[in-house]
Amino acid sequence: MPMTTMPKSILKALIFAACASHTSVALTAPSEQQITAYAEHALSQWQAPGMSIAVVKDGQAVYVGGVGVREQGKPERMDADTLFTIASVSKAFTGMSAAMAVERGQIVWDQPIIQTLPSFRLYDPYVTAEATIRDLLAHRVGVSGNYVNGMALTREQMVGLLRDAKPAAAFRTRRVYSNLLYAAAGEAVANAAGMSWDDHMRTMIFEPLGMSASSTRSSALAEAPNRASSHVRDRQGAIRIDPFRPRGYWSMDNHAPAGGINSTARDMARWLEFQVGDGEFRGRRLLSARNFAETHADQIIYQDRRWNSDPLEFLIGFEPVAYTLGWHSSFYQGRRTLWHGGGFRGHGCIALLDEQQKLGIFVFANSRDGLRGLSSGVAQWILDRYLELPERDWSSEQKRRYDQRWAQMAQQEKAVLQRPARRKAPSAELQAYAGRYVARDSWEQYELTQQGGRLRMNLQGMAEPFYAELEPWQGDAFRATWNEPVTEYEPAQIVSFTFGAQGRVHSMLLYRADSAQPDELYRVESTVPAP
Repeated sequence: MPMTTMPKSILKALIFAACASHTSVALTAPSEQQITAYAEHALSQWQAPGMSIAVVKDGQAVYVGGVGVREQGKPERMDADTLFTIASVSKAFTGMSAAMAVERGQIVWDQPIIQTLPSFRLYDPYVTAEATIRDLLAHRVGVSGNYVNGMALTREQMVGLLRDAKPAAAFRTRRVYSNLLYAAAGEAVANAAGMSWDDHMRTMIFEPLGMSASSTRSSALAEAPNRASSHVRDRQGAIRIDPFRPRGYWSMDNHAPAGGINSTARDMARWLEFQVGDGEFRGRRLLSARNFAETHADQIIYQDRRWNSDPLEFLIGFEPVAYTLGWHSSFYQGRRTLWHGGGFRGHGCIALLDEQQKLGIFVFANSRDGLRGLSSGVAQWILDRYLELPERDWSSEQKRRYDQRWAQMAQQEKAVLQRPARRKAPSAELQAYAGRYVARDSWEQYELTQQGGRLRMNLQGMAEPFYAELEPWQGDAFRATWNEPVTEYEPAQIVSFTFGAQGRVHSMLLYRADSAQPDELYRVESTVPAP
């Protein structure tokens, strides 16, 4: 009904609804200016330096560009060609590379992975024999394994760590997120294709889609002149630059299939075109509709429907349903929506698909907050505009939620680090605590040494030193100060020790501010080799 012939009562009601204090009605897709303005609003709220955004609708890129700056305090602007890491959004690429191998008859979705990766071993021999490429890509093996950044191991050695990881859940019963299993899946695909995973990604996905700036190595990101710097929050909440060192904690090369892809907004727009094209890209079919659909199909149903069960999954209003082969499957406003977040150090992003609308959205921020709500708030605001939903300031809502979580964590940390009113000396000489400590259900190992009257706790297997100085705190508890601060992801703020019947140190307990229960590692002879 044209506005000129609409009854005045209806017209007045519509005008009133559009002018209501907290909502407005979007009747058309957002313009480039509106998207840019909202992104600038979000950056200001979060005090973040910059963002890159790609929006694809009906097979066409309708927005590709950058907002803000590449590095805090410098004038260089973010643009469509600024390079960054997409972190765990890489998982959808690895799932797609597996579909490409299935298409060529190199692997079968449900064949045991040991057929193409003979070195694959898990703690449980039955699961070792039965686990398939589908199981690994759907996180339904039941084995965890995520804290692997910056280790001085090859991908093959990294996959070898899985044999010592005890299962966190029964095989194929629930989703247990694992970067190591994704690394194994990538290696299996590479072996079947007769080339490295990096070359397979380049020849099967990057080149056919024209993603000329995308890469799979940390060195490529480090050497890029137009690169997004990394920014994290310190314990006081202030944004600071996180120096980029591709060999150290920044490196994801040895588990790149789980999170090591670098890209740009321009390249990600091409990826989104392919994702909403059911296997076609600009008139050319790159993958059969059947194998393409398999990458988006639900593979393992979530038992816990609360996103807060995992603090990284931070979307408001999305009802989690299942995991596919590299995407979270959710319902939003009654519509099936696929998405995945990615974050590493001071980079954070989200990719989001509405298949019914043939809409793809990608938002990156050069701040760790990008994963915690900045990127998703902007992406959700854009999605709502296309769905013609009442406007909500999702960035503000995510920021309030983030601030609440940050305050809660700060309070927990304050309680953990509360100085004792009366200090009690350790019950043994410092040398008694020295030795090798090993986790029973993971690869994690620490070597404790006495240096200059203090204890140092070294995480083993790292390409660059990653250690904490231990300060006597209260009895057999010590305060840990790390050389690489990563806020809530630090392995421990307090370390305490237990003693056995013979009076010797038996185990070490690692207490983190964001965890209710400590991790326990057991003292072994120092001859045990590091992974």
